[in-house]
Amino acid sequence: MARQSIPIPNINLADEGRGELASPDLMEDVIDLDAPDVVDSTEIENDDGSVTINIGPDLPIEDDEDTEIPSEKWFENIADKLPSEVLSEISNELIEGIEADNQSRQEWLQDRAELIKMLGLKVSEETGTPDGGGAPLLGMASVRHPLLLEAVLQFRATARGELLPADGPVKVTVDGETDRVSDDLADALEDGMNHYLTVTATEFYPDTDRLLFGVGWGGAGFKKVYICPLRKRPVSESVDAEKLIVSNNATDLQNALRVTEEIEMDRVRLKRMQALGAYRDIELGEPENPEISAPDQAKSEQQGIVPVSERPQDSNYTIYECYCYLDIKGYEDKGESGKASGVPLPWKVTIEKGSQQILEVRRDWNQADTNKLRRKLYVLYPFELGFGFWPFGLGHMLSNANRAVSAAWRMLLDNGMVSNFPGFLYAKGAGKQNSLDFRIPAGGGQPIDISGSATGKIQDAVMGLPYRDVSPQFAGFADAIAQAGQRLAGTTQIAIGEGKQDAPVGTTLAMLEQSKIIPSDVHKRLHAAMAEEFQLLKERFREDPSAFWRFRNGGTEQWDEQKLLEALDRADLTPRSDPNVPSHMHRVQKALFVKQLATTNPQLYDQREVDLYVLSQIKVGDAESLMMPPQPVPPPDPMMQAMQQGQVQLVQAKVAETNAKAQEAQSRHMERMQKLQMAMKESEAQMQKDLMETQMDDAQRTADRESREKIAAMQVAAKLVDSGNENVIPGPFPNRG
Repeated sequence: MARQSIPIPNINLADEGRGELASPDLMEDVIDLDAPDVVDSTEIENDDGSVTINIGPDLPIEDDEDTEIPSEKWFENIADKLPSEVLSEISNELIEGIEADNQSRQEWLQDRAELIKMLGLKVSEETGTPDGGGAPLLGMASVRHPLLLEAVLQFRATARGELLPADGPVKVTVDGETDRVSDDLADALEDGMNHYLTVTATEFYPDTDRLLFGVGWGGAGFKKVYICPLRKRPVSESVDAEKLIVSNNATDLQNALRVTEEIEMDRVRLKRMQALGAYRDIELGEPENPEISAPDQAKSEQQGIVPVSERPQDSNYTIYECYCYLDIKGYEDKGESGKASGVPLPWKVTIEKGSQQILEVRRDWNQADTNKLRRKLYVLYPFELGFGFWPFGLGHMLSNANRAVSAAWRMLLDNGMVSNFPGFLYAKGAGKQNSLDFRIPAGGGQPIDISGSATGKIQDAVMGLPYRDVSPQFAGFADAIAQAGQRLAGTTQIAIGEGKQDAPVGTTLAMLEQSKIIPSDVHKRLHAAMAEEFQLLKERFREDPSAFWRFRNGGTEQWDEQKLLEALDRADLTPRSDPNVPSHMHRVQKALFVKQLATTNPQLYDQREVDLYVLSQIKVGDAESLMMPPQPVPPPDPMMQAMQQGQVQLVQAKVAETNAKAQEAQSRHMERMQKLQMAMKESEAQMQKDLMETQMDDAQRTADRESREKIAAMQVAAKLVDSGNENVIPGPFPNRG
């Protein structure tokens, strides 16, 4: 929008509230309509009781509910839009809170410094003070037992082997039903993420390696996942635990009132951040001498370096990057009524500690988040969770045991020293000696003046102190303390199947599981922390999709923003490590268990696939190349072929003979069957004949019986007639007799 000249009168507001022109002339001011919508609320009370309102760019106009802020401006730096008094108030309040948070953890910082010294990485002198790691007296031992250092190094080696494989740490999983397209997209995303973390972000592996070392001895480490303004891509970098100042009442990072990262930033980096617009371009003056914390001092001593540069030109600025809750006028939270609710909102405020100047103020919640929750930026890598926010590490768990064993070692060494080179007492009257420090080499001698001795014998003038040797019980007790610490740390070297080549795999796994309970528990926490880290990295790629392919030359997959967002929506990024397998030894034993099952039941397994699985579990690359290719069928031996042909002919003859016999038997069987069928037919015909004859006989007998009955009836009737004629009177009817 172009600049427009708008006449603005200079108005004095009278006590009655009526506006009167202070001058008959109108003062014309030029207003830049492209400038941020800001209004000065400064009121000046005049001598006559009137109030003058100055219009100027000092205070921001409150956001209108109906005004939609563009997404690209949501996280913009609004520090330049806030008046200086508001910035000063925010700076003073935050620095006071940060210093209180830092003061509340001073004892925790001292403990971390002591744990760093206990690692024993400093090359100690033979003599010195206890604070410097040396012996309090000349010749006394200052050795430290490597119990803690061994446990930390073994933990770091195991965790690195599981969390940081050579071919990349990311595994992509797709929930629900899948098809070929989604599977191919997930494979391409997995390949791209692993390439990004191993080739593009070259700092990821060594930085995570250092993080695991700190988690081992100190119990906690942090990963910060953000888009770096200088590298212009998502990064995931470690933050030392002492550099992250968390409010005293915190239970986790999301519920903390303040989370402040203390950053040591050189001049060049600060200028570059200002040139890119990440920080306000203001003068900060010369950096002040930073306050060196106890852990930083201990780390510098272990490395043998000075913590602060002696050249003022090389001094660093101390930057506080604070994630806090503020209620900033003009950017308040508005409730359903549309009025300011007074609820503080999450903000990111960056302050230069020496000058207390604010470099940036940005929103710390997503624009689409109606709940206005703080964005996740840090991930805690814990070793062992305990009472509060800060976890415990191997240093906390083994500090007492390490001190005890170190003291026992020093006693053993000192006892051996004084037993071989004992101190002595000498008589005052034995004469004045040139030196009382007798260090006689092998084959050498040392003169001694015994002129003052009454007897003239050296034995009467000098007497060695009666040191006693260390008892075996004391040495055994020291070993028992060391073994207890090793069991606690899970670094015990157990003898599994010693001298046996066929040790049961199930028994081996059980022994490994029992000895690695604590490392397995820690590994599951680290797996969950890395999964959370990858989810945050996924969100950062949503914010800057082109960074996924912008730094990669070549590649089989052609990415664009829509394709990447689709892949990120469909798939989840998880660590390639197995949370149920805390070490490489567990993986090898499981693979051997599968091989043992395949050997026991060969008919149930594909032996080639089983061997490929075992080789992959023991990290053998390109296992296919180790397998023998399918062998071609060799040409047949003529003699063997002849023998085989003779055997074939013999077999064929036997088969023919068998077939002939079978056919003959079948013919006989058919003949018998035919005879049987004929006999059955004849028997059936005979039965029919007999049945007919029986029926005819029955009919004949029935007819004969009926005939006889008729004849008998006729005879009876005839007799009745004859007997009746003798008594009948003759009539007109003739006799029918």
